[in-house]
Amino acid sequence: MSSSNLIKIAAALILGAALGLVYGWALDPVEYTDVPPNILREDYRVDYVLMVAEAYRRDFDAETAARRIAVLGGRIPGGRHRQRAGIRKPQRLYIG
Repeated sequence: MSSSNLIKIAAALILGAALGLVYGWALDPVEYTDVPPNILREDYRVDYVLMVAEAYRRDFDAETAARRIAVLGGRIPGGRHRQRAGIRKPQRLYIG
């Protein structure tokens, strides 16, 4: 294989990669719609939990609130995001 063929192959690969990036980022980028809450970042999950709490405070529908929280799949936000949002860890009540 001659060096001119290698140059042509390298140029074709570079051009193809560049065109693919332009198409994927500028012409037809991926648009996420109707994303389930369980794949959100933790800070967005905190916002989701707060919105569910606000909806519950408005309509007092515990079943709907529980279903909405269950969508998180056990990934309830915690740590510094919980503190930032003012969410306290639930206290265990012992009846003796």
